[in-house]
Amino acid sequence: MKWFGFLPALAAILLGCNGVQRSESDYTMTAYEPVYASGFEIKAPQDSTDGSRLLVTRSAWQGDGAPQTELVVDGRPAMRLVAMSSSHVAMLDALGVADCIVGVSGKQFLSTPAVVDRLDQVADVGYDGNIDYEKLVAVDPDIVLLYGVNGASSMEGKLNELGIPFVYVGDYMEETPLGKAEWLRFLAEIVGRQQRADSLLSEIALRYTELERLASAAAGRPSVMLNMPVGDQWFLPTPGGYMPRLIADAGGRYLFATDDSRTSVPVDFEAAFEMLSRADIWLNPGMATDLESIAQLAPKLSQVPAVAAGSVYNNNARTTPAGGNDFWESSAVHPDVVLADLIAIIHPELLPDRELYYFRHLR
Repeated sequence: MKWFGFLPALAAILLGCNGVQRSESDYTMTAYEPVYASGFEIKAPQDSTDGSRLLVTRSAWQGDGAPQTELVVDGRPAMRLVAMSSSHVAMLDALGVADCIVGVSGKQFLSTPAVVDRLDQVADVGYDGNIDYEKLVAVDPDIVLLYGVNGASSMEGKLNELGIPFVYVGDYMEETPLGKAEWLRFLAEIVGRQQRADSLLSEIALRYTELERLASAAAGRPSVMLNMPVGDQWFLPTPGGYMPRLIADAGGRYLFATDDSRTSVPVDFEAAFEMLSRADIWLNPGMATDLESIAQLAPKLSQVPAVAAGSVYNNNARTTPAGGNDFWESSAVHPDVVLADLIAIIHPELLPDRELYYFRHLR
Protein backbone atom coordinates (compact mmCIF):
# COMPACT_ATOMS: atom_id res chain seq x y z
CA MET A 1 0.00 0.00 0.00
CA LYS A 2 1.23 3.45 -0.87
CA TRP A 3 -0.06 6.41 1.09
CA PHE A 4 1.08 9.95 0.65
CA GLY A 5 0.13 12.45 3.31
CA PHE A 6 1.25 16.01 2.76
CA LEU A 7 0.79 19.68 3.38
CA PRO A 8 0.34 21.75 0.21
CA ALA A 9 3.71 23.45 0.52
CA LEU A 10 5.51 20.13 0.73
CA ALA A 11 4.18 18.31 -2.33
CA ALA A 12 4.28 18.87 -6.04
CA ILE A 13 4.37 15.43 -7.63
CA LEU A 14 2.62 12.43 -6.09
CA LEU A 15 3.18 8.81 -7.06
CA GLY A 16 -0.17 7.04 -7.29
CA CYS A 17 -1.15 3.50 -8.20
CA ASN A 18 0.66 1.59 -10.90
CA GLY A 19 3.55 4.03 -10.81
CA VAL A 20 1.44 6.85 -12.29
CA GLN A 21 2.83 10.26 -11.43
CA ARG A 22 0.19 12.80 -10.46
CA SER A 23 0.28 16.36 -9.25
CA GLU A 24 -2.20 17.95 -6.91
CA SER A 25 -3.77 19.73 -9.88
CA ASP A 26 -4.73 16.37 -11.45
CA TYR A 27 -7.45 15.89 -8.84
CA THR A 28 -10.12 17.98 -10.52
CA MET A 29 -13.19 15.77 -10.18
CA THR A 30 -15.48 15.65 -7.14
CA ALA A 31 -15.61 12.04 -5.94
CA TYR A 32 -17.90 12.82 -3.02
CA GLU A 33 -19.77 16.03 -2.24
CA PRO A 34 -20.54 16.40 1.49
CA VAL A 35 -24.16 17.20 2.23
CA TYR A 36 -23.79 18.40 5.83
CA ALA A 37 -20.07 18.65 6.60
CA SER A 38 -18.04 21.72 5.69
CA GLY A 39 -14.60 20.51 6.71
CA PHE A 40 -13.62 18.02 4.02
CA GLU A 41 -13.85 17.12 0.37
CA ILE A 42 -12.92 14.07 -1.66
CA LYS A 43 -11.49 14.49 -5.16
CA ALA A 44 -10.49 12.15 -7.98
CA PRO A 45 -8.28 12.62 -11.05
CA GLN A 46 -10.26 12.92 -14.26
CA ASP A 47 -8.57 9.88 -15.83
CA SER A 48 -8.58 7.67 -12.71
CA THR A 49 -9.65 4.06 -12.96
CA ASP A 50 -7.52 2.89 -10.03
CA GLY A 51 -9.53 4.38 -7.13
CA SER A 52 -6.97 7.07 -6.37
CA ARG A 53 -8.45 9.85 -4.24
CA LEU A 54 -7.33 13.16 -2.76
CA LEU A 55 -8.75 13.69 0.73
CA VAL A 56 -8.79 17.34 1.79
CA THR A 57 -9.31 18.54 5.36
CA ARG A 58 -10.08 22.24 5.72
CA SER A 59 -9.41 24.11 8.97
CA ALA A 60 -8.26 21.04 10.85
CA TRP A 61 -8.21 22.91 14.17
CA GLN A 62 -9.49 26.02 15.90
CA GLY A 63 -8.06 29.47 15.32
CA ASP A 64 -7.03 31.59 12.42
CA GLY A 65 -4.58 30.31 9.88
CA ALA A 66 -5.29 26.58 10.26
CA PRO A 67 -4.00 25.22 6.94
CA GLN A 68 -5.70 22.90 4.52
CA THR A 69 -4.19 19.42 4.80
CA GLU A 70 -4.34 16.68 2.21
CA LEU A 71 -3.81 12.97 1.78
CA VAL A 72 -3.67 10.83 -1.35
CA VAL A 73 -5.03 7.29 -1.02
CA ASP A 74 -4.48 4.72 -3.71
CA GLY A 75 -7.76 2.82 -3.59
CA ARG A 76 -6.57 -0.02 -1.36
CA PRO A 77 -8.01 -0.04 2.18
CA ALA A 78 -5.85 0.63 5.20
CA MET A 79 -5.71 -2.46 7.40
CA ARG A 80 -3.76 -1.11 10.39
CA LEU A 81 -4.81 2.19 11.96
CA VAL A 82 -3.82 4.26 14.97
CA ALA A 83 -6.67 6.50 16.16
CA MET A 84 -5.66 9.37 18.45
CA SER A 85 -9.26 10.43 19.15
CA SER A 86 -11.91 8.22 20.75
CA SER A 87 -14.54 9.57 18.35
CA HIS A 88 -12.52 8.13 15.47
CA VAL A 89 -12.52 4.77 17.26
CA ALA A 90 -16.33 4.87 17.31
CA MET A 91 -16.49 5.85 13.65
CA LEU A 92 -14.22 3.00 12.60
CA ASP A 93 -16.38 0.66 14.64
CA ALA A 94 -19.52 1.93 12.90
CA LEU A 95 -17.83 1.22 9.57
CA GLY A 96 -17.16 -2.35 10.70
CA VAL A 97 -13.38 -2.09 10.86
CA ALA A 98 -12.70 -1.87 14.61
CA ASP A 99 -10.48 -4.92 14.23
CA CYS A 100 -8.14 -2.80 12.10
CA ILE A 101 -7.37 -0.50 15.05
CA VAL A 102 -3.89 -1.38 16.31
CA GLY A 103 -3.18 1.71 18.40
CA VAL A 104 -5.10 4.34 20.37
CA SER A 105 -4.56 7.10 22.89
CA GLY A 106 -5.81 6.31 26.41
CA LYS A 107 -7.29 2.88 25.83
CA GLN A 108 -8.50 2.57 29.43
CA PHE A 109 -11.03 5.32 28.71
CA LEU A 110 -12.63 3.63 25.69
CA SER A 111 -16.19 2.28 25.61
CA THR A 112 -16.46 0.73 22.13
CA PRO A 113 -17.07 -3.00 22.83
CA ALA A 114 -15.32 -4.21 19.66
CA VAL A 115 -12.12 -2.54 20.90
CA VAL A 116 -12.55 -3.08 24.64
CA ASP A 117 -12.91 -6.82 24.00
CA ARG A 118 -9.47 -6.93 22.39
CA LEU A 119 -7.52 -4.34 24.35
CA ASP A 120 -4.61 -6.74 24.73
CA GLN A 121 -4.16 -6.49 20.96
CA VAL A 122 -4.29 -2.68 20.88
CA ALA A 123 -1.30 -0.54 21.84
CA ASP A 124 -1.74 2.60 23.89
CA VAL A 125 0.68 4.97 22.17
CA GLY A 126 0.21 7.80 24.67
CA TYR A 127 -0.92 11.38 24.27
CA ASP A 128 0.08 14.18 21.96
CA GLY A 129 3.26 15.58 23.52
CA ASN A 130 4.02 12.32 25.33
CA ILE A 131 3.95 9.68 22.58
CA ASP A 132 5.66 6.30 22.89
CA TYR A 133 7.09 6.15 19.38
CA GLU A 134 8.59 2.70 19.98
CA LYS A 135 5.10 1.33 20.50
CA LEU A 136 3.82 3.30 17.55
CA VAL A 137 6.47 1.92 15.21
CA ALA A 138 6.00 -1.60 16.59
CA VAL A 139 2.34 -1.74 15.55
CA ASP A 140 3.38 -0.84 11.99
CA PRO A 141 0.39 1.38 11.13
CA ASP A 142 -0.71 2.11 7.59
CA ILE A 143 -1.87 5.52 8.81
CA VAL A 144 -2.33 7.60 11.97
CA LEU A 145 -5.55 9.57 12.43
CA LEU A 146 -4.70 12.91 14.05
CA TYR A 147 -6.65 15.87 15.34
CA GLY A 148 -5.60 19.38 16.29
CA VAL A 149 -7.06 21.63 18.98
CA ASN A 150 -5.47 25.06 18.75
CA GLY A 151 -2.74 24.08 16.31
CA ALA A 152 -1.00 21.24 14.57
CA SER A 153 -0.32 18.01 16.42
CA SER A 154 3.18 17.79 17.87
CA MET A 155 3.37 14.32 16.28
CA GLU A 156 3.70 15.71 12.75
CA GLY A 157 7.46 16.10 12.65
CA LYS A 158 8.25 12.69 14.10
CA LEU A 159 5.71 10.92 11.88
CA ASN A 160 7.30 12.54 8.84
CA GLU A 161 10.73 11.47 10.07
CA LEU A 162 9.53 7.89 10.56
CA GLY A 163 7.75 7.83 7.22
CA ILE A 164 4.38 7.04 8.80
CA PRO A 165 1.45 8.58 6.89
CA PHE A 166 -1.11 10.62 8.79
CA VAL A 167 -4.22 12.66 8.16
CA TYR A 168 -6.22 15.15 10.24
CA VAL A 169 -9.81 14.14 10.91
CA GLY A 170 -11.66 17.31 11.83
CA ASP A 171 -15.09 16.02 12.85
CA TYR A 172 -15.06 17.98 16.13
CA MET A 173 -14.83 21.25 14.19
CA GLU A 174 -18.24 20.70 12.60
CA GLU A 175 -21.03 22.68 14.21
CA THR A 176 -23.96 20.61 12.96
CA PRO A 177 -24.77 17.15 14.32
CA LEU A 178 -25.14 15.60 10.87
CA GLY A 179 -21.96 17.37 9.78
CA LYS A 180 -19.99 15.56 12.48
CA ALA A 181 -21.50 12.22 11.50
CA GLU A 182 -20.66 12.75 7.83
CA TRP A 183 -16.96 12.36 8.61
CA LEU A 184 -17.80 8.66 8.49
CA ARG A 185 -17.59 9.08 4.73
CA PHE A 186 -14.12 10.63 4.95
CA LEU A 187 -12.81 7.69 6.98
CA ALA A 188 -14.66 5.24 4.73
CA GLU A 189 -12.44 6.32 1.85
CA ILE A 190 -9.39 5.29 3.88
CA VAL A 191 -10.72 1.88 4.95
CA GLY A 192 -12.64 1.01 1.79
CA ARG A 193 -16.13 1.12 3.32
CA GLN A 194 -17.74 3.77 1.13
CA GLN A 195 -21.01 1.92 0.55
CA ARG A 196 -21.42 1.13 4.23
CA ALA A 197 -20.85 4.80 5.11
CA ASP A 198 -23.38 5.97 2.52
CA SER A 199 -25.97 3.56 3.89
CA LEU A 200 -25.30 4.54 7.52
CA LEU A 201 -25.47 8.24 6.77
CA SER A 202 -28.73 7.86 4.89
CA GLU A 203 -30.30 6.03 7.82
CA ILE A 204 -28.94 8.49 10.41
CA ALA A 205 -30.14 11.53 8.45
CA LEU A 206 -33.60 10.02 7.96
CA ARG A 207 -34.03 9.28 11.67
CA TYR A 208 -32.65 12.67 12.66
CA THR A 209 -34.95 14.53 10.26
CA GLU A 210 -38.01 12.62 11.46
CA LEU A 211 -37.19 13.44 15.08
CA GLU A 212 -36.55 17.09 14.24
CA ARG A 213 -39.92 17.25 12.51
CA LEU A 214 -41.59 15.73 15.56
CA ALA A 215 -40.03 18.32 17.87
CA SER A 216 -40.88 21.22 15.59
CA ALA A 217 -44.58 20.61 16.18
CA ALA A 218 -44.29 20.73 19.98
CA ALA A 219 -46.04 23.43 21.94
CA GLY A 220 -43.63 25.96 23.46
CA ARG A 221 -39.85 26.05 23.56
CA PRO A 222 -38.47 25.49 27.08
CA SER A 223 -35.33 27.47 27.88
CA VAL A 224 -32.05 25.60 28.32
CA MET A 225 -28.74 26.44 30.00
CA LEU A 226 -25.50 24.52 29.48
CA ASN A 227 -22.37 23.55 31.38
CA MET A 228 -20.85 24.33 34.76
CA PRO A 229 -18.55 27.16 35.90
CA VAL A 230 -14.79 26.65 36.01
CA GLY A 231 -13.50 29.01 38.66
CA ASP A 232 -15.19 32.35 38.12
CA GLN A 233 -15.92 31.76 34.44
CA TRP A 234 -18.55 29.78 32.64
CA PHE A 235 -17.58 28.51 29.18
CA LEU A 236 -20.58 28.46 26.88
CA PRO A 237 -20.85 27.32 23.26
CA THR A 238 -22.00 29.96 20.81
CA PRO A 239 -25.58 29.66 19.49
CA GLY A 240 -24.45 28.11 16.21
CA GLY A 241 -22.47 25.37 17.96
CA TYR A 242 -23.09 21.64 18.20
CA MET A 243 -25.11 21.40 21.43
CA PRO A 244 -27.12 24.60 20.82
CA ARG A 245 -28.08 23.21 17.38
CA LEU A 246 -29.24 19.97 18.99
CA ILE A 247 -31.22 21.92 21.59
CA ALA A 248 -32.94 23.93 18.85
CA ASP A 249 -33.69 20.80 16.82
CA ALA A 250 -35.16 19.19 19.96
CA GLY A 251 -37.57 22.09 20.39
CA GLY A 252 -35.67 23.99 23.05
CA ARG A 253 -34.43 27.58 23.37
CA TYR A 254 -30.77 28.08 24.26
CA LEU A 255 -30.39 31.10 26.53
CA PHE A 256 -26.93 32.34 25.56
CA ALA A 257 -26.83 34.87 22.73
CA THR A 258 -23.64 36.31 21.26
CA ASP A 259 -22.21 37.40 17.93
CA ASP A 260 -18.88 35.75 18.75
CA SER A 261 -17.97 33.09 16.20
CA ARG A 262 -15.65 31.06 18.43
CA THR A 263 -16.54 27.51 19.44
CA SER A 264 -17.02 28.52 23.08
CA VAL A 265 -16.86 31.78 25.00
CA PRO A 266 -15.88 32.47 28.63
CA VAL A 267 -18.74 34.24 30.39
CA ASP A 268 -18.57 35.98 33.75
CA PHE A 269 -20.04 33.80 36.52
CA GLU A 270 -22.73 36.28 37.55
CA ALA A 271 -23.91 36.82 33.96
CA ALA A 272 -24.09 33.07 33.37
CA PHE A 273 -25.80 32.51 36.73
CA GLU A 274 -28.48 35.02 35.75
CA MET A 275 -29.14 32.96 32.61
CA LEU A 276 -29.24 29.75 34.65
CA SER A 277 -31.78 31.37 36.96
CA ARG A 278 -34.10 31.78 33.97
CA ALA A 279 -33.60 28.28 32.58
CA ASP A 280 -36.32 25.64 32.57
CA ILE A 281 -33.71 22.93 32.01
CA TRP A 282 -30.02 22.68 32.89
CA LEU A 283 -27.85 20.37 30.79
CA ASN A 284 -24.30 19.04 31.24
CA PRO A 285 -23.28 20.46 34.64
CA GLY A 286 -19.67 19.33 34.54
CA MET A 287 -18.86 16.03 36.23
CA ALA A 288 -21.97 16.07 38.45
CA THR A 289 -23.72 12.74 38.95
CA ASP A 290 -26.38 14.01 41.36
CA LEU A 291 -27.77 17.27 42.72
CA GLU A 292 -25.76 17.01 45.92
CA SER A 293 -22.49 17.22 43.98
CA ILE A 294 -23.71 20.49 42.45
CA ALA A 295 -24.53 21.90 45.88
CA GLN A 296 -21.08 20.93 47.16
CA LEU A 297 -19.41 22.78 44.30
CA ALA A 298 -21.39 25.98 44.80
CA PRO A 299 -24.45 26.14 47.09
CA LYS A 300 -25.76 29.07 45.07
CA LEU A 301 -26.17 26.83 42.03
CA SER A 302 -28.54 24.50 43.87
CA GLN A 303 -31.00 27.34 44.45
CA VAL A 304 -32.03 27.91 40.83
CA PRO A 305 -35.51 26.91 39.56
CA ALA A 306 -34.22 24.13 37.27
CA VAL A 307 -32.70 22.35 40.27
CA ALA A 308 -35.81 22.90 42.40
CA ALA A 309 -37.94 21.45 39.61
CA GLY A 310 -35.64 18.47 39.14
CA SER A 311 -34.86 19.47 35.55
CA VAL A 312 -31.10 18.83 35.52
CA TYR A 313 -29.53 16.29 33.14
CA ASN A 314 -25.93 15.35 32.42
CA ASN A 315 -24.38 13.58 29.44
CA ASN A 316 -22.43 11.12 31.59
CA ALA A 317 -24.80 8.16 31.76
CA ARG A 318 -22.24 5.94 30.00
CA THR A 319 -18.86 6.13 31.71
CA THR A 320 -15.96 3.73 32.18
CA PRO A 321 -14.32 2.84 35.54
CA ALA A 322 -11.30 4.91 34.50
CA GLY A 323 -13.43 7.99 33.86
CA GLY A 324 -14.02 7.78 30.11
CA ASN A 325 -17.34 9.07 28.79
CA ASP A 326 -18.98 7.39 25.81
CA PHE A 327 -20.76 10.63 24.92
CA TRP A 328 -17.43 12.02 23.68
CA GLU A 329 -16.67 8.74 21.94
CA SER A 330 -19.74 7.62 20.04
CA SER A 331 -22.30 10.44 20.07
CA ALA A 332 -20.83 11.99 16.91
CA VAL A 333 -21.79 8.78 15.09
CA HIS A 334 -25.28 8.77 16.61
CA PRO A 335 -26.68 12.32 16.47
CA ASP A 336 -30.16 10.84 16.10
CA VAL A 337 -29.78 9.09 19.46
CA VAL A 338 -28.61 12.31 21.11
CA LEU A 339 -31.54 14.19 19.57
CA ALA A 340 -34.02 11.58 20.81
CA ASP A 341 -32.57 11.95 24.32
CA LEU A 342 -32.92 15.72 24.20
CA ILE A 343 -36.49 15.59 22.91
CA ALA A 344 -37.35 13.25 25.78
CA ILE A 345 -35.82 15.79 28.19
CA ILE A 346 -37.18 19.00 26.67
CA HIS A 347 -40.54 17.67 25.46
CA PRO A 348 -41.15 14.43 27.39
CA GLU A 349 -44.73 14.31 26.11
CA LEU A 350 -43.40 13.56 22.62
CA LEU A 351 -41.36 10.48 23.61
CA PRO A 352 -42.97 9.34 26.88
CA ASP A 353 -41.43 5.86 26.81
CA ARG A 354 -37.92 6.97 25.90
CA GLU A 355 -35.15 5.55 28.11
CA LEU A 356 -32.25 8.00 28.04
CA TYR A 357 -29.07 6.64 26.46
CA TYR A 358 -26.35 9.28 26.84
CA PHE A 359 -27.97 11.47 29.51
CA ARG A 360 -28.82 10.84 33.14
CA HIS A 361 -31.48 12.60 35.18
CA LEU A 362 -29.76 14.08 38.24
CA ARG A 363 -31.65 13.60 41.47
